[in-house]
Amino acid sequence: MPRKKAAAAAWEEPSSGNGTARAGPRKRGGPAGRKRERPERCSSSSGGGSSGYTCSFAVSEVGGLFFWGATNTSRESTMYPKAVQDLCGWRIRSLACGKSSIIVAADESTISWGPSPTFGELGYGDHKPKSSTAAQEVKTLDGVFTEQVAMGYSHSLVIARDESETEKEKIKKLPEYNPRTL
Repeated sequence: MPRKKAAAAAWEEPSSGNGTARAGPRKRGGPAGRKRERPERCSSSSGGGSSGYTCSFAVSEVGGLFFWGATNTSRESTMYPKAVQDLCGWRIRSLACGKSSIIVAADESTISWGPSPTFGELGYGDHKPKSSTAAQEVKTLDGVFTEQVAMGYSHSLVIARDESETEKEKIKKLPEYNPRTL
């Protein structure tokens, strides 16, 4: 089966369609000393991607995570794709972004991060910090194999594998969401 390739874009111009991701703008010199913007090409991506409120992420063919934009309004924007250093060495299988929060399924773990304010979507559990500017493993999901993740403005969804009895038991021990008890 041929490999599928995806392209990601962070500006209004269409992507090249040849399996490359592009991010922009990057300032270049133009006529009469004026600056013009030029998109920056990054390596091919087949692992998918996700966009938050002011940021974008792409997963490389080998599972590396690249980022551009801003997840924290108090920091400078990254205007070209850059490896997420906290996740170097992890193989990313699934990725999702909320407004400024990110959740990934990587290797045997679920990892999330997002600057304040967050509303529990990082999954760290009750009586734990609600935000983190650095990527952290979601300890409440230790031993649970995450197949896929999704995230919205103030919520996240983890689809877990439940093939073995051990996996089913670990999932059964997780708190159940019941809106009637809120």
